[in-house]
Amino acid sequence: MSDIVFNWIRETEQKPEFGKPVLVCCRIFGRDIYTYERLDPDYDWGNWHDGKNLGVLPPIWWSYIPEPPSEHIDYDNLPF
Repeated sequence: MSDIVFNWIRETEQKPEFGKPVLVCCRIFGRDIYTYERLDPDYDWGNWHDGKNLGVLPPIWWSYIPEPPSEHIDYDNLPF
């Protein structure tokens, strides 16, 4: 199985394309939280939007979500 690689970019250095989903890393009370968000020009609160209209923490890092592995999975022979 191939490893999925995230290319983390500091939010202060570069912003993602509007509307493209990204994985973000936020920090609250000394803990890192990872969540799915997008940069939305129509959203008022800092342009970051989680798609659920919940409060969004400002991201520290973000990365585009890579494509899933393309290998074939035989669902009839899974080990569980």
